Amino acid sequence: MTVTPTGSTPPVSGPTDGSSSDRSPTTLTSEPGSGPPGTVDLYWIPLGAGANVVRVSGAMFEAISARLRHRNRSDLYHSALVIDLPEGHFVIEQAPVPDLHGELGTGEMWNSNSVVAWALARGGAPVETIRFPAGGRAPGWHAGLAIATGSLVAAACDPSEH
Repeated sequence: MTVTPTGSTPPVSGPTDGSSSDRSPTTLTSEPGSGPPGTVDLYWIPLGAGANVVRVSGAMFEAISARLRHRNRSDLYHSALVIDLPEGHFVIEQAPVPDLHGELGTGEMWNSNSVVAWALARGGAPVETIRFPAGGRAPGWHAGLAIATGSLVAAACDPSEH
């Protein structure tokens, strides 16, 4: 698979509060002859783009998380995959599942970022080349990588490093 940042506008909603965000997807395309033709677009959506309560609670979560980890606050992002195949157009997202936080041993809540990271890693995408938007992080991303690779080392990485 090839990873290519693109400049097209995603078919998902962005901030409704007038703030700006980089809503250009990262496109992953199949190498010729490596499988079915298609594309996978990865979108970074600012957390709380559609609901004030999510934006406020996310800001509180990040403030507490940053303070506990002795780091600066980051913008939080929610990820989504848009998959285009000859058979159809698919969108993959998931709401947080807090009960899996401790059960998986990853140290992060399982959410849409976990599902997207897991799906990309299991699908053979070069996830090590994917970067979060500047100044941002995606809670749960490393949990998905850890489960996909069977290694909790991926979850132990500081998400602000990527």
